[in-house]
Amino acid sequence: MRHDPVGCPVDVGGPCTCGPDVLVRREGSIVQFCFVSDDAQEFLTERITCEPWQWMGDWLSVDLRLAGPLAEGIQEAGLALADERTE
Repeated sequence: MRHDPVGCPVDVGGPCTCGPDVLVRREGSIVQFCFVSDDAQEFLTERITCEPWQWMGDWLSVDLRLAGPLAEGIQEAGLALADERTE
């Protein structure tokens, strides 16, 4: 397997396959999650119930008290989380 310049495994002619599945950012008492990868989208569809008003663009907004359990569930599903500011 080849690696790109930052060490990500790639298929020949394919894009970087590493990186976060879900981006996270904190906005005061609200935490937002952006489900980036196909696996994260599948997790969202199958395991998360949310209301239309919780969406700000591509970001799901949740109360700070619910963010920890949601992040734990995301990680237990084998998905990678990353702070949006560090990506």
